[in-house]
Amino acid sequence: MKILLLSQFGHTQLLDALVSNLHRNSINADCFNIVNWQIPSKSELELPMILKLLKPFIKIPKVRGILLKLFRKSIVINLAKNYQIIDIHFFDPFYDKVIPKLKAHGMKIKITVLGSDFYPIKAERIEQQRPLYGMVDCIQVATHRMGSDFLKKFPEHSSKIRYGHFGMQQFSFIEQFDLPHVLNSYQNALGIPKEKIIVACGYNGNRRQQHGIIIDSISKLPKHQKDSLFLVLHMTYGSTPSYIEEIKKQLDKSGLQYKLFVKYQSPEDLAKLRLITKIAVNIQISDAFSASIQEYIFAGNILIAGDWLPYDFLKENNIYYIETDRENLGKMISNCLGALDFYKDKCIHNRERVSKFSSWESSIKDWVSIYNELAG
Repeated sequence: MKILLLSQFGHTQLLDALVSNLHRNSINADCFNIVNWQIPSKSELELPMILKLLKPFIKIPKVRGILLKLFRKSIVINLAKNYQIIDIHFFDPFYDKVIPKLKAHGMKIKITVLGSDFYPIKAERIEQQRPLYGMVDCIQVATHRMGSDFLKKFPEHSSKIRYGHFGMQQFSFIEQFDLPHVLNSYQNALGIPKEKIIVACGYNGNRRQQHGIIIDSISKLPKHQKDSLFLVLHMTYGSTPSYIEEIKKQLDKSGLQYKLFVKYQSPEDLAKLRLITKIAVNIQISDAFSASIQEYIFAGNILIAGDWLPYDFLKENNIYYIETDRENLGKMISNCLGALDFYKDKCIHNRERVSKFSSWESSIKDWVSIYNELAG
């Protein structure tokens, strides 16, 4: 059994970890990013000659679009011919014409639904996806709530639904750097005063994170609470220069202290950032319980999340967090600041509980089971 995982966007670390853990379980898997044509450093994936020739040019912005338009489909199909199972991570419209081609070659196809390729889609896109989901052999979702939501739109595909989520490689870095002297040094290097309560506003730079609503809610807090805060906004991926500038203007107008992260951070620095924050706010329009949110919980943050987000399984696993609607976000943050120690105590067992749920040791079993089932 040989498996090819097709990825895109900012999921490289997750998929690298998945491939590594599959290898430890004697599953032969490779990964290929369809946007930047990258493969994991330890992959044994054999690249087609055309990809070897063109790959250096994909880094040139003015050339990238032309190359992707002309060659991406043929490169993906050529790569896929060497595999029995193709696992698509993020159901991009690009695959609409690729899936029939792959099926014609007799491959088993699995779609791993990540959430952002499902929750925000419009009715027109649902109807485009419907026959394609009919062609594939397996549809993987992370949680039972997500599975239920999926079947409301695609009830005819219930027999194909399987459950499995990513494990968290980042947990080990968070444990490694959870030391006062390490975190004090890191916070000093960032120029964040020690007495400040650090609040994480979302976890990427996409407009769907609704940073503006978070900033507006915090800016309306009593002055003594506003003055106690320092906001961090992780805008490394999913953003645009114009949106970053828009958020900067709003932050400057609010008078709040803040730091924007717009450049790539190493796993080590990302772990330290999770650890120095005390409150994490997530009110994005939709979410399938991202890795970043799991990291914030593991790092001991008090999570304040939109009550529309599919986080039922947090309650099922007795992981404490605060739910809010948009209108009451400021009130919830204010309450949290007014009784910070009380809410921190309520989160004291979150690390062990999310670790039990999200460690690779636990979660890899579902992936292995699904692939073995597909292999027949």
